[in-house]
Amino acid sequence: EGHNNIPQTLDQFRHADGTRMDADEIANDHERRVMDMRSNKMRRAKRGLGSFSGMSTMELPAPEMTAVSARAKGQRSSGAVAPTAKDLVGAAPADAQTASNSKGIAGWLQRRSQEQQEEQMRKNEYWTQVMQKKDAEKAAAAQAAA
Repeated sequence: EGHNNIPQTLDQFRHADGTRMDADEIANDHERRVMDMRSNKMRRAKRGLGSFSGMSTMELPAPEMTAVSARAKGQRSSGAVAPTAKDLVGAAPADAQTASNSKGIAGWLQRRSQEQQEEQMRKNEYWTQVMQKKDAEKAAAAQAAA
């Protein structure tokens, strides 16, 4: 599909002696070309910074355990209950990790956000003080004029 000149397209599938390949040989040669193209693409993706971008295209190893159907899960004995994460590591601490204890970029972002909030509060307090002074001056000027 998508080729206007079929004989020209099939001309690329020839043996070294110039004889044409049959359908099975064409299929095998085409599969080999596709696999070569994929391996070249994977090899290029693993070089330099490209190794970070192709994580989802990498082939995964075979699973260690087979999948369990929903019906088989329901047939499990009620006595064998798998432990939850909370059972394994315990409850979360009451005082979760605060911004001052955090490390790395997340901690820096939390501290920066907290500092910006505090700075905004200081600005608002100062603005309130300035406005109170102005109001007091206006009231004093109004009393002096009256």
